[in-house]
Amino acid sequence: MNPEVKTAENQCHESVVSLSDITFRYAGRPIIQQLNFTILERDFVGLIGSNGAGKTTLLRMIVGLLKPDQGEIRLFGHPIERFKDWERIGYVPQRHAFNPLFPATVKEVVMSGLYGRKKIFRRITQKDAQKCTEALQALGIEDLADRRIGQLSGGQQQRTFLARALVNNPDLLILDEPTVGVDRETQASFFHLIR
Repeated sequence: MNPEVKTAENQCHESVVSLSDITFRYAGRPIIQQLNFTILERDFVGLIGSNGAGKTTLLRMIVGLLKPDQGEIRLFGHPIERFKDWERIGYVPQRHAFNPLFPATVKEVVMSGLYGRKKIFRRITQKDAQKCTEALQALGIEDLADRRIGQLSGGQQQRTFLARALVNNPDLLILDEPTVGVDRETQASFFHLIR
């Protein structure tokens, strides 16, 4: 078989995240040591561990917010240092550091998920507005679209940030405790949506 020809069978098994010999220390204390794994397209991966085990640290390294002390991270086959297509990744951190007085509406927060470095100064299109509406509907918060983010409950804020991560239909979705503060019914619809 010609190695340049991709069949339907091997296309869905491309590497999305690859970690090789990753080590991370915090204040000289090893948090992650020589970690190796690969996540393929269409994989669902869950991290389970005690508090302080390094789960959030690992996710922050994968999205480029922390740099490992040793080893290599590759995203979609590219070393993370040279990766440029960040709009392909949706990320919801464990805690959101935002000022509750910031005058942004739910719709504006969700729309901000459509903008990367390449698109920051472009106009909002009808297609963008439709993506935003679909993300709001998927998380059951379309009725909150014009409310200020600081006026929402913790669960409503979390759903807003989930909608922001989903609005661009990312190829890789990284969620750090995404259902904290979200009611059981919304959790069920969220996991159905992800599936």
